[in-house]
Amino acid sequence: MKHSIILWLCLIVAIAGTAQKKQALFVGAGVGLDHGGIGVKTEYQPFKYLGIFLGLGYDFAGPSGNLGFIYNILPDKNFTPVLIAMGGINGTIITKYSYDGTTTAGESRGQYAGGTVGGGFDIKFGRRKNQKVNFMILVPIRDRTFYDARRNLISRGGTIERDALPVLVAAGWNINLLNLRAKHN
Repeated sequence: MKHSIILWLCLIVAIAGTAQKKQALFVGAGVGLDHGGIGVKTEYQPFKYLGIFLGLGYDFAGPSGNLGFIYNILPDKNFTPVLIAMGGINGTIITKYSYDGTTTAGESRGQYAGGTVGGGFDIKFGRRKNQKVNFMILVPIRDRTFYDARRNLISRGGTIERDALPVLVAAGWNINLLNLRAKHN
């Protein structure tokens, strides 16, 4: 059943994408879960209301990434409110420890996957509005394994120097690669 739903969604996006004349392929750098930490996001808009994206980057615990959808509420405006839903790495725990008070220290890093939802806005600019900056507020829905690992660390006497935030901020710059060609009159 799960695979059937995914197949139907892909089919609908493919049909809608071929029916649209104005498609977009935005690529750019930024920070936040939608960019995989500090990284690059590629967003394909088969039609102006929907974007499908992949963000790959580094989140201080290792390589990271997220895959998701962006809904453009007012796509024809320069200031476009957006809603976002994605899945991928949305929690990290970096642990530093020493062995029985000695100077020998170690570090362990863990990454945890889950879903994330949020909203924000895009500001389009450039002569042909082929560039945009985006700002988002994201709420990660962390998996139980993240909280279990965190509790386990604290119960063994570990300390968390930077706690996991319930709300995160993301920002990025993107350029539409399909709209780089000069317009001919």
